[in-house]
Formats: sequence, structure tokens, C-alpha cells
Amino acid sequence: MELLQDYLGEGVHLERSTYVENIQVALLLQEMATLLDLADENPFKTRAYRRAAKSIQNLPQDIRSLHRQDALRQIPGVGAAIASNIDEWLRTGTISQYEELKGRFPAGLLEVSRVPGVGIKTARLLHQELGISSMKDLAEALAQGKLQGVAGLGPKSVERLQRGMARYEQYQGKMLISTAVLLERHLGDFCRCIPRVCRVEATGQLRRRCRVLDRVDLLVVSEDFAGFPGAIAKYPLLKETPRAKDHCLELVVEGLRVHIFLVAPDIFPLRWYLLSGAASHLHKMTEVAAKHGISIGPEGLTDERGSLAVTDEEDIYASVGMQYIPPEMREDQGEVELALEGKLPTLIEPEDLAGDLHVHTNYSDGTSSIVEMAQGAKRAGLSYVALCDHSQSLKIAGGLTPERIREQRKEIEQVNRELNDFTVLAGIEVDILEDGQLDLPDSVLKELDVVVASIHRSFHLDRETMTRRIIAAMENPHVDIIGHLTGRLLGKREGYGVDIERIIEAAVRTGTALEINSHPERLDVDETYARQAVERGVKLAINSDAHSPIQFGFLTYGLWVGRRAWLTQEDVINCWPLGRLMDYLAGEC
Repeated sequence: MELLQDYLGEGVHLERSTYVENIQVALLLQEMATLLDLADENPFKTRAYRRAAKSIQNLPQDIRSLHRQDALRQIPGVGAAIASNIDEWLRTGTISQYEELKGRFPAGLLEVSRVPGVGIKTARLLHQELGISSMKDLAEALAQGKLQGVAGLGPKSVERLQRGMARYEQYQGKMLISTAVLLERHLGDFCRCIPRVCRVEATGQLRRRCRVLDRVDLLVVSEDFAGFPGAIAKYPLLKETPRAKDHCLELVVEGLRVHIFLVAPDIFPLRWYLLSGAASHLHKMTEVAAKHGISIGPEGLTDERGSLAVTDEEDIYASVGMQYIPPEMREDQGEVELALEGKLPTLIEPEDLAGDLHVHTNYSDGTSSIVEMAQGAKRAGLSYVALCDHSQSLKIAGGLTPERIREQRKEIEQVNRELNDFTVLAGIEVDILEDGQLDLPDSVLKELDVVVASIHRSFHLDRETMTRRIIAAMENPHVDIIGHLTGRLLGKREGYGVDIERIIEAAVRTGTALEINSHPERLDVDETYARQAVERGVKLAINSDAHSPIQFGFLTYGLWVGRRAWLTQEDVINCWPLGRLMDYLAGEC
């Protein structure tokens, strides 16, 4: 997990930590591609490494098992040279070519290339022209105005670099929830193997499913922690000894902060409660408890008669006459008041998702066929899926022309004849052009089951123009869903300016659903806007935007956004049975 801080979510839903090596290899190949770019190698070679990395991220098998079967060459995009590199890493833990490439460049130059708005070519240019080889160098050059004199960097490019630097600094030391999940699984499994540990649970921001975290918090339960500190110090990804502080071990894993709280079984429920909620939620709960004559402290619940029994978190809420509040809601946003009234919504659960209304196949930029995506969705527990490949103007993603759409629909009809208890819907992710028009005619769109309209280009437009652009698309009667509304990529690209309030008003008027795009780099719309939308009666769709079967696991992240937004099964159209969904899409309900 060397490069873990740059891992952004592919495939982390897989069972436990069996596939961690897949992620390690994929990240290593991605970094090799970056180093080859810096070395100005043949672009075909660098693209080969990136293709191989993507294939390995999406592998449904453990790469080490493929290695034992001498089957690395069966991985799409893995040729002889890349297979040799993977073989070397699996045998020795290193790749000599990677180490040689790393030695040719300052260590900080790779970090510079990852700053949003920089990239490989600009990083190489800055290194050659100004000797910039670290983040410190870049920050100083920006502060001193040195970039203005570099040929090929105009005022807009410099401004873009400044914004990118600000975003980069904003995310330093933080991680996306997908990274946190991977780290929790890997480290959690290690903790579970330590003698006398009887339970390990995520807590804090991770348990509340925050999309960006400052650290990973784990709660480890044991009767005897005598040998635990020495055992955890042997965790293979540690580079320094954990620090002990008040029954807590503080670790740094590949630059990411982890706190391990050590708890005896008898006080586990209370400590889990105290470590899970936001500070303001816990403070309000303390005030409510005090009105009932109850004190909530680190060692237990007490009233005038003495200690109160706490066998689980439900006992804590019940002690003051409240409904149990799910962890995702513990943010002091009105949940305490509703729980006191017994009016908390019934949040959506994984089993409530009946389908996925935005996935891609190899007709555009996906990696898998129609039948493979259908089978993957069925394995994920879904009963229907909408294929929404890109439309024709997005040529870089192999966007579909009307002719290709008709060809795909014929194949969908054939697959539906062959499948049992599963339905593939014909859809499209149609591009919203600069003027708000769609890049496919109504005569094509009206023949499709699902139309997701999204923006993929011209992010530079001002807020008013962008808002009118999206609303114009929503006013097309064939558009069912607006995809990834703000266009943001967490830690990489800020969303374009758009008036969300007006978009929600338009959605109320047009009956258009808004998407929660579950890709962990997007999670767009977020819980704040999703909650605002449903309060106005707008429906949501929680979609994976999967480009391979393994990415149906992304739905988990979207589901967590939905729970943080207090969504119910009724609020999410792909929680509905297929018949009701089709009536909704046809405007009949």
C-alpha cells in the first residue's frame, strides 16, 4: 500500500483485504507511467502502463493467484514487459525499473505533477525552466511571481496553478472515504489477528461515512492489551513507532493518520457511542440526558440511583426516551429533536437498491460487454440496470452515434431474452452542450428507457450561464436524470459554478431526478444538496457510474451519501420496483 494516499477508490468494496495487492500493483504501474512521462518516453508505452493499471484495479481475481497460475498475461493490457515487472514485485517487493526511474528525478517532482492544474508536461517545464523540484519550490515560485515569465504559461494557466495549489493544500493529510475504507480493512484485519483481540470496529468520521476524513479511527476491544502495542508496531506499513496516549495509539500509515482506541468489553458500547458522534451531537445529547437526570460519562451512564446498564448504543438513546440515531445522522442537524419526537426517517439500506441507472459498457469507455455488466449487476443484488454510455460529442470516450445506439439496443433486446429475473434498460448519458442543447436529437432520445444528461466539457462558463445551461437540459421532456451535477472531482477539480437552489426549483417543475454519483472521487450531489432536494419533493437516483462490473461496489459510497442526507426508500427512484420506475420515467406518476 505504498502510494495509498493517492488511491482513489477503485474496487475497495471487495471482501476484506484479499485484493490489497491488486491496488498496490495498480498504483505502482500508474506511478511508473508518470515517471515514464517525465522521462519523455514513448507515449504508447506510458499509455500501456496506465491501461494495465486500470485492468488490475478492476480485476475480479486476486493478482497473486493469477501469478501462481502463470496467468498474468491474461490480464487485459498486460504484455511481456509489464508482466515481468509484476512478477518481480510479487517475488521481491520491488521493481528495478521503477527504482531506476525514481532515481532520475527529484522525489518532490512527482508530487508537483499531482497538483490539480499541473500535470506531467507542466511539471517537466517548471523543472527545466525554473528548477522546481518540490512543493516548496512551487509555492515559492507562485508567491514570487516567477511563473509569469515562463514561455507557454499564460495568465490563465498561472491562475489555474494557484487554484490547484490551494486545493492540494486543502487536502493535505486528508483522505477520501474509499481510501479510509481500504486502510481500515487492511489494518483492521491485522488487529483482529493479534491475540486476545475480540472485536475491531470503525468509529469517528469513518463510521459517520464522511466523504473526506482527517484520520481513520478504530476501536479495538480486548480484556488484555499487554501485548497489543508491541504487536501493532509490527504492522508492515508503519515507518515509525506508534505513540501511546490515554488508551489510544496514534499511528501514521503512508502519511495517513490513524487512532486506535483500546477499550475493555464492558465499556465498549459507551465508548463506541462517544467516539462516533460529531462533538455538537454529543453535546446536545448530554444536555438532553441532563434534563432526565442522567449523566453520560466515559465510564458509563448514571442517575440518582447509580449506574445504568448499557449493553449496546440503543440503551443510551432509550435511556432518555429517544429513537436510536444511526451514526450517519449524528451531526447535530435536527436529528436529536426528531428522535425525541419519534419521527426519524427510516434510512435507505443496501438491500433497498433495486437497480442502477447509470453504467457504461465497452460500447463507449467501459471495459466490459453488455452481458458482463448485466451479470455483474445481478451478482451485486440488483434486478435491473440502465446502460448509459456516452453520447456522440464525447469522442474521447467513444461516444455513441444514433447508429451505434440502435446497434446497442438490438444487443440489449437479445440479452434480455437470455436473462432470467433481470432487465437491462436502454439508456444514454447525453452530453449537455454549451447552449444547453443535447448532442442527440429528440427522435433518438424518445426511444430510450433512461436519459441521463451530464456536462463533460466547457467547465469555464460563469455561474449564471452554467445554471441556465443545465436548466435548459432539464426542460427537455426526454431527460430523466441530471448526472454528477457540479462536475467536481474531490481533491482534484472543484465543481463549476452553478446555482443549486435554481436547479432544485427547476427539478420540482420538470420532474427531473438528480443523481448521487457514487464514484468516490465525485459523490456528487453531496448530502447537503440531496437533502435540500428531497425536502422540496425532488427525487434522487443513486448510481454507480460503473465502467466495469467490479465498480458496482461504488453504490455503497452513494448509499452512504444518501443515508447522510436522511434519504428513505421512497426518495430514491432506483429503490423502486421496475414497473413503478418505468411509470415514473414515462411521466405517469
